[in-house]
Amino acid sequence: MDMKLITIILAIAALFAIGVGAFAMGGPGVTDNGVDQADSGMTGTGSSDPTTIDNDTQDSGSQSSEGTGSGSTDTTIDNDTQDSGSQSSEGTGSGTTPTGVNIIDTTTISGVTITYMEGEIGLTRLSSSGETILQIDILIDGASFALEGSMEGGIVVNAYSFDAEMNLKGFTITSSYNVPIYVNEGKDFDISAKSGTSNFVYDYRAEVDDSGTSASIFSDCDLTLKGTGSLTVVSQYNNGIHTKDDLTVQKLTLTVTCVDNALKGNDSVTIKSGTISLTATSGDGIKTSNTTKSSGNACGNVVINSKDQSTALTIKCLCDAIDSAADVIIGETCDSSITIKISTSTNATSVTSAISGGPGGMPSWGMNPGGWQPGGGMENGNTDKQDYSCKGIKADGTISIKNGTLDIQSYDDGLHADIISVSGGSISISTHDDGIHADSKLTINAGTITVTKSYEGLEAGAILISGGTISIVSSDDGVNSTSGGLTLSGGYLYVYAGGDGLDCNSSAIAFKGTNVAIVSTSGGNSAIDADYSYTYSGGIVLAICPTGMTGEITNCSTFKSYGTQQYMSSISKGTVVKATVGGTLMAAIQMPVSMNGAAVFYIGSTGASISTGSVSGMDDNGVYFRP
Repeated sequence: MDMKLITIILAIAALFAIGVGAFAMGGPGVTDNGVDQADSGMTGTGSSDPTTIDNDTQDSGSQSSEGTGSGSTDTTIDNDTQDSGSQSSEGTGSGTTPTGVNIIDTTTISGVTITYMEGEIGLTRLSSSGETILQIDILIDGASFALEGSMEGGIVVNAYSFDAEMNLKGFTITSSYNVPIYVNEGKDFDISAKSGTSNFVYDYRAEVDDSGTSASIFSDCDLTLKGTGSLTVVSQYNNGIHTKDDLTVQKLTLTVTCVDNALKGNDSVTIKSGTISLTATSGDGIKTSNTTKSSGNACGNVVINSKDQSTALTIKCLCDAIDSAADVIIGETCDSSITIKISTSTNATSVTSAISGGPGGMPSWGMNPGGWQPGGGMENGNTDKQDYSCKGIKADGTISIKNGTLDIQSYDDGLHADIISVSGGSISISTHDDGIHADSKLTINAGTITVTKSYEGLEAGAILISGGTISIVSSDDGVNSTSGGLTLSGGYLYVYAGGDGLDCNSSAIAFKGTNVAIVSTSGGNSAIDADYSYTYSGGIVLAICPTGMTGEITNCSTFKSYGTQQYMSSISKGTVVKATVGGTLMAAIQMPVSMNGAAVFYIGSTGASISTGSVSGMDDNGVYFRP
């Protein structure tokens, strides 16, 4: 029996099995002509078809599949794992891939034009809670189709372990009761916003509990969002975009405004390029959850690299901007620019304005007011912490930054992980807590780090600085090593601290080549606190702090061999304090604050001359080091 005859028989059987409520698109030019063909016998309960979806739980009933008499469907979804049940497919009786028709044509249904571009694709029109559901069955690897126009309801793609692509060419979907876009059982699925087009997904559904699918765009398989057009996703009460596996964004202008997580890939999230704006008023910006390795590949990573063109990522959220179950890698394969702007806050505005404002609408945003100054006396970090995490970038494993420009305003730590490595890029952090916090080790080899506001600027078990330009303003310790020691072997470090400038009580501080300038403003702290123990083999160190804790610095054998001390009764704000050795100006600091009873220390020579006076060539911190 030839394929054409099989196709006709299957189509007749399908129509006979499910009536006029759902039909397979088996030929060219089939349209609904303004008649709601799918409503007949299918409204009211919303539970009669494979893709029929209940508003809260997204559970579907059982149904014989198209062309069968006993196939059952279970699309009940768990919100966290997104595991789906089994499904009998079109033209089969045991859940195997259906036999379909190679359709290359254009069809219009309920205001949506579907263009069949490649492969074998089947189309069924259903109804749920009065909304139209378009079920698209992918019947061969590499199939693709395009959507344009607008509709109310949902798109359900049954991909049957195939690769497929959905092209958006000026498409808007709005739903109050169903998942707007759902991809089921695929392998790799691409959603491409075509050049010059704007596309919108509006999710008006009530809050979905753990038994339902809460994302506006959800995929069971690897999902890639791409294209040189734009895609806007707005979810009034739920998540933005979620896949069970890997999520990739490439070359796309993507805007997501939602309540909970904006982008979630259980296995990974990779941003290769594009302009991405994420707003999550009660959740995370980017999130992964799995750490179990699959086929030797690590899971749980967030990767931002910008390999093919530039990346501009903006995240505004209540909780963590990036929350990785494994590692965060930024700039590893960077050939183009990366810019990341992050704001976390407890003062998020409702997403309602983004919906009521129509396409392109975004809520306003504002961080909690600061009212903080160095030396302001925060005793235990951010005393106004919430029960939830509001960090800039958080990873359970490692944060590795190799390139890019990062601007982080966070209510909690700016960067937080077990291990953090910075080997390039430019990072600016303003936070109510630690600027950079690593539980085990922090390594800085290159790049620029500017912490303009923090409780502690850098905190880690062990801290190793061998290069880069680092500027820190903190209300407590500027740099705090809690267990593994502080090694300064290269680069530039400026600290303006309300507590200790450098604090390392468990192991020694090793000055090996970093140029260090410190202003510590609290009389109960020291510019250098190392339990009277530190070593010196290179670099220039100029430190200023109130008298009273000077013994932490001077009662060390290293200082007796390499140090010079000078007391001053008072130093006014703006005064330049300088150290000269053998007639050569070595270092200078312009005071950011007035200080009564000040002690000035130079480490590098026992014969330094310390005085005040004008110095040219000072940097933005008011610091000069001999070139």
